[in-house]
Amino acid sequence: MQNKPINDLTVDDILNASGVSRGSFYKYFTDKYDVINSYFADTMNRMFLNCRLSNWHGIMRKQFEFLADNASFFKSAFKTTGQNSFCTYFNCHLVRQFSEAIIKYGHQTELSAVEKHAVQFYADGVVAYTRRWLSSDMSTPIDEVVHELTSLIPQVILDATCDEITIEPEYA
Repeated sequence: MQNKPINDLTVDDILNASGVSRGSFYKYFTDKYDVINSYFADTMNRMFLNCRLSNWHGIMRKQFEFLADNASFFKSAFKTTGQNSFCTYFNCHLVRQFSEAIIKYGHQTELSAVEKHAVQFYADGVVAYTRRWLSSDMSTPIDEVVHELTSLIPQVILDATCDEITIEPEYA
């Protein structure tokens, strides 16, 4: 299923491959895009479960290695846009990741307006960059991608996190 374009993938394909009933599927997921988003979240959680202290470079590297290892799947996932799409999910994932780090390491209860704008602007840029990178068949090496993206992290994020963060799974 990972090699099939997301637009061609159906809920029936997922049900047949997984052996799950339609009722069970819709008990946990709203649509096929929700499955993709859940897959990404679960994988990120597992990847960072034992990663207690890291930095933005290490986190970005792990995420891009995972995307590269599953390139055909995510290349297809990034082509889909709109409600509940992977692009929207990935953007929200990044916003949440950066926002939680600022709150935790900046010893704050919420983000300032400037921090909210910086986080959203950066997340939008990372999503666009990632889509282009995958669609170019990853012509830029991961080390270069990670260097470029980490060097562009807004100063307001770096100031709050001191570039040392602990990854907490989105859900256990």
